[in-house]
Amino acid sequence: LLKDLNGAFVLHGELGFDRWQLFGDINYLELEASQTTRVGRFDAEMRQAFIEVGLAYELVREDLGGGWQLVAEPLAGARLQYLDLEIDLRGSGRQGSGDAFWADAFGGLRFRLGEERGLGLIGRFDAGGGGSKAAWNALAGIDWSLADWLALSAGYRWLS
Repeated sequence: LLKDLNGAFVLHGELGFDRWQLFGDINYLELEASQTTRVGRFDAEMRQAFIEVGLAYELVREDLGGGWQLVAEPLAGARLQYLDLEIDLRGSGRQGSGDAFWADAFGGLRFRLGEERGLGLIGRFDAGGGGSKAAWNALAGIDWSLADWLALSAGYRWLS
């Protein structure tokens, strides 16, 4: 997959008041692949973007001792997605392209286990539907909380 990756971008932001969090994501992915077949050269290019906005509510904040805590938040929101695909079978004269846009509502839960200021484990699961009929999203990773307003995160996200 990495050899076909042309570009990727993820930005996540949150605004909080008391126990409420307003969050948003912007994600972009571009892939391009080429393969030689018996019929000719096959080229494909895909671009996907999605934006999500939602609300989370801090339901649990449990101090575990030693500066460690567990935070759990139910969440709900909407996800807008755009997908564009171009396919060209050179040598055969066949090519095609198409794009789609849809919106889904979702609900789920996210958590953080770790130091209040420092490293922690993060996780999220949500499911919903709408234009996609049914969708789910899972995320697991590590988080480094640097200040009230800044954290760096790395992890793996699966959106189906």
